[in-house]
Amino acid sequence: MSDAKFTGGEWKVADGTQIGEQILFIHNPELKSKGKVICRLTRVVDTHIPLSEQDIANAHLIAAAPEMYAMLEAAQKEIANLIDEVNDQRLSRVNSSSETQPDLCDQETVHEIQKLLSKARGEQ
Repeated sequence: MSDAKFTGGEWKVADGTQIGEQILFIHNPELKSKGKVICRLTRVVDTHIPLSEQDIANAHLIAAAPEMYAMLEAAQKEIANLIDEVNDQRLSRVNSSSETQPDLCDQETVHEIQKLLSKARGEQ
């Protein structure tokens, strides 16, 4: 995550309970003694509604965010390189007897990934 300022390390989901509420913490267990809390999902228990499957799924999605960000960043670079290579190969086949220009790959997917990474950094 070269240009991101996120909390480093692996993020984990942990259950916690305080009086009157159920809590899911997304934290980094490597920072401080019990881990730095990244996000806290709370459901007030006095309504007797436990944390839902959706709450738990959301917590796991948030916990996976740093790894997904890093993977998207790596995929964006790899896709851009592959597109450049394919376009170079297609252009190398053009000669004076070629009737039409080759069908070149665009960078739309790379651009969309760049926009998503920018959004994750809070730049949009």
